[in-house]
Amino acid sequence: MTINFIPGYVIANEGCFYWGWYPACELQIFLVLPIIVHYIHKTKSKAIQSVVVITGVLLGMGINAYVIASNGMAAGLFAP
Repeated sequence: MTINFIPGYVIANEGCFYWGWYPACELQIFLVLPIIVHYIHKTKSKAIQSVVVITGVLLGMGINAYVIASNGMAAGLFAP
């Protein structure tokens, strides 16, 4: 699996391939999302569907917060 964030030694928005994180994220979403959508569509219970969606959103936010905090990164487009 590839790393989806810019390493500390690279200055954001400088260099020839600073946007290289995007294809990696796009591929991972392309591979994982159909499985999740199929599971949600197959499940008839609205409560289970809601739990799966909310859990996915909270898990994604938690992983982002952990990566930002553990690597001492700044969150934001124009962050130093």
